[in-house]
Amino acid sequence: MEGGDALVVFFELASDESIHAATRAALERWGRIEFLVNNAVEWGAGSPGNPPLFEARPSDEWRKVLRANIEGAYAAIQAVVPSMRERHWGRIVNVSSGLAVNGIPGSAAYSAAKSALHGITRSLFEELAPAGILTNVVRASGHTPSSCFVIAVTDEP
Repeated sequence: MEGGDALVVFFELASDESIHAATRAALERWGRIEFLVNNAVEWGAGSPGNPPLFEARPSDEWRKVLRANIEGAYAAIQAVVPSMRERHWGRIVNVSSGLAVNGIPGSAAYSAAKSALHGITRSLFEELAPAGILTNVVRASGHTPSSCFVIAVTDEP
């Protein structure tokens, strides 16, 4: 089996122009985009095991988390849909989180953004399916045990 062709493009989820530039680079390389997987994780200040109090989280931090986790997905979808419409085919997968329905302390902004992915995915399914573009949301329902997760939650190595 031969290896495939890859393209690495740095982009910033908080920048629509950066996302559109990455999309243009992919289109220049392959002439089409068939799949998009939105799998952003911007947690914000603190960690799941050590969050700031809700009332102590600055508004700009709240917006940063929303910007990356929902507005970044929105911009990425908006950037790829024209190519998919041209071909009458495309697949978009938005990766959500169990926190979309089961919050934990310190996760309000992240949970809100991941919940929003469910709404945008369902609405886009209705809008884009007639054009041959299918959308789905996958909700990760738990944590993968790892030393990083154990340290984040318990502060124990």
